[in-house]
Amino acid sequence: MEQIEEIERRISMALDKIAAGLDGAMSQPEPIDDAHGETEEVMALRAENERLAAQVAGLQSELTQAQADRDEQTAQVQKLYEKLADALNASDAEDA
Repeated sequence: MEQIEEIERRISMALDKIAAGLDGAMSQPEPIDDAHGETEEVMALRAENERLAAQVAGLQSELTQAQADRDEQTAQVQKLYEKLADALNASDAEDA
């Protein structure tokens, strides 16, 4: 469960960084570099955005796997609980 919370926290931080980068880029327009069509800052922000998007995708994949693992563990615990309940009921029936 702690892993899921950590992954959610990391995804949230990555999305906050992306939003901050986009807000910063929109609030401070720079003249466009005619030779390349974009300023160096915009190119750097695009690269950072791509890096963060890849990081978010990786974290989402980890989160999905962690949730699947948790669901599997929950199912196993439920089966064990049912077996224990059956064993206790059988024991009570024998004692009666």
